[in-house]
Amino acid sequence: MDLTSLVLKDGALTRAAGRVVGYDGQVWFEPPMPVPPLANQPVRPSGWGVLTRGVDLLALTNRHERDGGVEGRAVFAGEWRQERLHVLEQQAQRLPDPSPNPRWGRPPCSPPTHGWPHSEPGPEYEPGVNLSPRPPHPIPGATAVTVFRPAPTQVVLVVATTEPAQAEALLRPLYGDAVCIVPSRWTAGEIEVVRAAINRHLTEWLIFGAGQTSAEDGQALPYANVTRLIPKMADWARSIPTGLLDVRVWLTPQTPPTPA
Repeated sequence: MDLTSLVLKDGALTRAAGRVVGYDGQVWFEPPMPVPPLANQPVRPSGWGVLTRGVDLLALTNRHERDGGVEGRAVFAGEWRQERLHVLEQQAQRLPDPSPNPRWGRPPCSPPTHGWPHSEPGPEYEPGVNLSPRPPHPIPGATAVTVFRPAPTQVVLVVATTEPAQAEALLRPLYGDAVCIVPSRWTAGEIEVVRAAINRHLTEWLIFGAGQTSAEDGQALPYANVTRLIPKMADWARSIPTGLLDVRVWLTPQTPPTPA
């Protein structure tokens, strides 16, 4: 997969929303973290942000000070130069950070002729969540196991596996029509190679979050949340087949708007 267009080079313009921390004479701009800082803790940089210039700390959204640090939220547009973001425009952040998670709505299998079955409400029924019994473990050859919800009362277990026939024999008697089995495009070994490389380079490649999820087609999908893409990571990604890795880059080059 080719990610070279996402590498942030000197002179590139970029725009993002995030956490702003002023501490010890420096101002840091940080990506939305998977685990936000604990309340009532000293305000300090997380270590995953970038240094900035030209920030108005008095204009931050949800601004507060604690133990010598200032924290808030903002949207910055600026120029990346000499390993810093030089802020050209600052706006209040009024919207929550978008969720990077895929939507597991339509299963990748064709529905039965009468449609996906509906769950019957029970005493602890929560629409779209009920799946009984719980999926067995292990499922033969499974590389991804995901609950899809085509409708609030429909729940479908989607399994990507390298052993579809064996998984079918195990799961069909348990779930009937409420299961969708798809051949895995990747082996467990191929997935592990990608995950291991990500875990070895967390600090070097500025990865502030990593793990594995499922794509919207039910396939296993290792992912990495990156502050900004550096050339070394882009070079490595060229060896990864498209679809076997999801790199979510926070600061990316932006094309300036064309004058009217």
